[in-house]
Amino acid sequence: MAFYWTLQQLVQATNAELILPAGKVLTEEFALQIPFAKAVTDSRAVSEEFERIQANTGKDEKTSGVLYIAIVGERFDGHQFVESAIEQGAVAVLVSSLVDSCPVPQVLVDDTRIALGEFAKWHRLQMTVKAVVGITGSNGKTTTKTMIADLLQTQGATLMTQGNLNNDFGVPRTLLELRPEHEFAVVEMGANHVGEIRYLTNLVNPDIALLNNAAGAHLEGFGSLNGVIEGKGEIFEGIRKDSDFSVAILNADSPGIEVWRKKVKQLKISQAIEFSQCDENSVRSSEWQNVCWQDSKKQTSTSLNCFDLNFSSGKTLEIAMPLIGQHNAYNAAACAAVGQALSIPMDAIQTVLNRFSGVSGRLQTEILQFGQLIDDSYNANPASVKAGIDVLAQMDGLGIICLGAMAELGEGAEQAHLEIARYAAQKGIHSLFFKQSDLSDYSVAETFLGSTIYSEEQSMVAQEFSEHDALIARLKVFIDSQIKSVGQNFRQQKKSLANSVLESQEFTSLNILVKGSRSAQMELVAQALRLSYALSSE
Repeated sequence: MAFYWTLQQLVQATNAELILPAGKVLTEEFALQIPFAKAVTDSRAVSEEFERIQANTGKDEKTSGVLYIAIVGERFDGHQFVESAIEQGAVAVLVSSLVDSCPVPQVLVDDTRIALGEFAKWHRLQMTVKAVVGITGSNGKTTTKTMIADLLQTQGATLMTQGNLNNDFGVPRTLLELRPEHEFAVVEMGANHVGEIRYLTNLVNPDIALLNNAAGAHLEGFGSLNGVIEGKGEIFEGIRKDSDFSVAILNADSPGIEVWRKKVKQLKISQAIEFSQCDENSVRSSEWQNVCWQDSKKQTSTSLNCFDLNFSSGKTLEIAMPLIGQHNAYNAAACAAVGQALSIPMDAIQTVLNRFSGVSGRLQTEILQFGQLIDDSYNANPASVKAGIDVLAQMDGLGIICLGAMAELGEGAEQAHLEIARYAAQKGIHSLFFKQSDLSDYSVAETFLGSTIYSEEQSMVAQEFSEHDALIARLKVFIDSQIKSVGQNFRQQKKSLANSVLESQEFTSLNILVKGSRSAQMELVAQALRLSYALSSE
């Protein structure tokens, strides 16, 4: 049976007033029963969604329509597009100010953004899912979310947050995608200030709430790491107490763990599961190592993230996951903790993790003519950049980082960027290409130069750029020169260098890490490298 809501349900859920169109013979009783199967905030999507609804509606079933929600933002007002939405077929509109001569029913509320959340919360509580997993954290949310969704999908139909729909606008839209056939949902919650997660978790009402970690991200809004710890910990406030599960999952190695433990205890949450790389009373990852081999005939390379997952029951799973980075062992442990909370069989957890290859733009490796591209361009904060540098430093070959400016760091931006430059140099990274923001008035390149173990005679580059095109052009010049010399000159230079970091490296290829905040658009650099240095298909 095709799924739909009615305007009566919307009015009741949002405590709204129904305004009938003037000059039409339409009773309130009839209008309240008008069905709609999709709620959209983009007027341009109305006709497409209506066609999709019609295609999925049986011959003997009532045809539903599309509700248009007029969201008001800082730079736009959705009320300006009501007419367009109606022209495309919207059967009703949710508004905070009445639209003159509107030919369809208007559902009037004080704030359409708040009403969107209220309706989504109401809808979530109508759906009889086995478990909703809420997830937040400074790093690894999207990767861990996807791991968990892959695991839950083995147990039943699972809804997962798509893209970056993790704020007060995106989370309600995710919840409204829940359907009777879903048995599980994984909902990501993001924030840049205290109080935001509290609002979101009370919409989601998770049965299981996972806090991945706290780090120095969005400091402009949170003010300090303590602010991040407080804000992320709000996720536990929304856990359903009447749930079959009611579980809090925490990173025992993260800053803030004592604060969160205390909060979980105060909230009287029935169960807490921790994950760690140190604590034996948690779901613990251990014996980590990165294993890489190359197939010269197929011109392919495979990197496996190998580690053990140890459970308090005494059970151990051996994991060989095709996704690099020790921090991803943490993400896997978090996923396994969710599996433990839901009593998912151990062999299912092991199978899912052993085949998990990651998410686009997050530590994705691929072989190009110069060696390996590590595309981690989706987003960045100091902790995640250091994690990417750690991965780069552990790889055989010459490590190059193309870094875009990290956003929302407030007064600590300069210190954070300079610290990253020193960290990269001290880890033995050979060269740094930095895409500045418009606000940068400090030199990341100079700091890198002051700490590096290399010299310009060794073809080292530390340079800053205001435009992507300039960075890409200089990077290509560097790559082309290294492709010619890397097999010979650096082997000779290596013999004269005593530094222990260099002694352990094989200069057989270039490994280029591309990373930066969303606003830095470093995916443009990764795309340019793919286009210029793709392997021949012959």
